[in-house]
Amino acid sequence: MRTSFVSALLGVFALSGAAQASDEYPEATGAIASQYNCRCFPGDPCWPSIQKWGELNTTVSGKLIATVPLGTPCHAPDYDASRCQYIKENWHSPELHDESSSSIMAPFYANRSC
Repeated sequence: MRTSFVSALLGVFALSGAAQASDEYPEATGAIASQYNCRCFPGDPCWPSIQKWGELNTTVSGKLIATVPLGTPCHAPDYDASRCQYIKENWHSPELHDESSSSIMAPFYANRSC
């Protein structure tokens, strides 16, 4: 019985957080977001502005990490041939992925620093 109560309580908190987020950031929950299958990426109209990211960062005491995709040096406008080659040669090396929170391996290390 206690487990059910805790689960229900957690569900209420999750729903109230989602409702608050939709009130504060309607662009991420409305028609614009639905055309992106509920996912927004940098450059999409539903992606928060730098100002909105700053406001969010303030609410978490500056703990947001500005993630740059690991493969960025392999694509314009940030193309860097030597860095791209290094990434290609070391893609299967865990050390390469340790450097970036955008790595496909990041979930394996999510609590590594705690």
